[in-house]
Amino acid sequence: PYNLPRSYGIEMRPYLDNLEKELADAKSDGKVTEQDADPICFGLYKQLCIWAVMTGRVFVWVFLVLQWNLMARPMNVDGISFQKVIVWFSNITRTKKDRKGANTTEKHCYANPENPFICLFLALGCYLCIFQQKFDR
Repeated sequence: PYNLPRSYGIEMRPYLDNLEKELADAKSDGKVTEQDADPICFGLYKQLCIWAVMTGRVFVWVFLVLQWNLMARPMNVDGISFQKVIVWFSNITRTKKDRKGANTTEKHCYANPENPFICLFLALGCYLCIFQQKFDR
């Protein structure tokens, strides 16, 4: 269900081209209101996580789960280092500062034993096991 045949992309190309043209026309007519980034629903988030795991894209999986759990934009997740993360027995805490660096807030992230595809602890554990050579120093 996650691997589409090549013919699907070929057959969908005319529809996608038409959709892009219609969107461009609607934008030029002022009929489209866009935000910088539209939020995704929880169902799509779960499906993206399942796809990332099933296709072996561990980095994508970890990035998605971190982004969702920290309620952060991609550019804020990109700069996370493990020095800024505190791991307790049942949660992960990340301290986040405002633009001036004065006010700090903590983001608490918890494991999800009910659904392994969206479990932050499992995603991080898999990533750290697979890419441990990056952290050997």
